Amino acid sequence: MVIREAVDADVPALTALHRWSVEETVATFTSRADSEEQRGPWVRARQAKGFPVLVALSDDGDFLGFASYDQFLPSDGYRHTMDHSVYIVPAAHGRGVGSALMRALIDAARADPEVWTLMGKIEGSNTASIGLHTKLGFAEHGRLPGVGYKFGRRLDLVYMGLEV
Repeated sequence: MVIREAVDADVPALTALHRWSVEETVATFTSRADSEEQRGPWVRARQAKGFPVLVALSDDGDFLGFASYDQFLPSDGYRHTMDHSVYIVPAAHGRGVGSALMRALIDAARADPEVWTLMGKIEGSNTASIGLHTKLGFAEHGRLPGVGYKFGRRLDLVYMGLEV
């Protein structure tokens, strides 16, 4: 597996994976997927701030997933806390791609003295993501019951954090 910084050629795969996540899962609480015209500027905006947008590729070059972070909340008081996300193509679930991407993201955060904390916002029934974060040293920082809504049901939000 290769993990590297995203380039413009990755935008279609990033967009397709995000669209799948929006349409098929509760991993993200939004119901509107970005177009390629929106996802490209999203990648470039994060990179312009010096934040990573990492992609994982198989040894054969197949796209396996992506991970990134951006400031947790827009106020300057949160400038050292990053909200991260990781998305894995369904065929690669359970194959260590999420762990590899998260480790690379944690390494990027640790290399930046301006980043103090990584925060993940995880849907409460997503035991795989909660387990991955726990394995990597994240701790639960709070649980907000029923604050999300998607597919006709209320969803819990779990905050997990790691001081880097």
